[in-house]
Amino acid sequence: MLGLVLVIAIRTMGSKFVGKIILFDIFMLDFLLVPLLIITTTKIIKGNFLEWTFFKLGKHSTNIWLMHSYFTLSYFQDLVFYPRYSILILIFTFILTTSISKIIFLGKDKISIIKSQELKLEKQGG
Repeated sequence: MLGLVLVIAIRTMGSKFVGKIILFDIFMLDFLLVPLLIITTTKIIKGNFLEWTFFKLGKHSTNIWLMHSYFTLSYFQDLVFYPRYSILILIFTFILTTSISKIIFLGKDKISIIKSQELKLEKQGG
């Protein structure tokens, strides 16, 4: 937990102190801060309810990432931006894309079951 607080403190307050040095930018410390952030976050999540949640969401993450732009930028803008408040829009988009991802996985499982049954029939008949 201390590492997470340290990373946040360095990133937010570091620019005030570093801004006086012309040749140095606070972003130059990211190569040190990112590993610290990853290790700290992993230790916080490990063995917690969050671990199970992130594990379950992990298999949907690519679908969520690929679909969110279609919902927010192209086809369903009116639906996504209906809540009007940014946090509600974020939550609604997340729920929407996760639900669609689950439907895609169900369809994918159905198709694989049908294909495996067809292969069994071909082997028996052929």
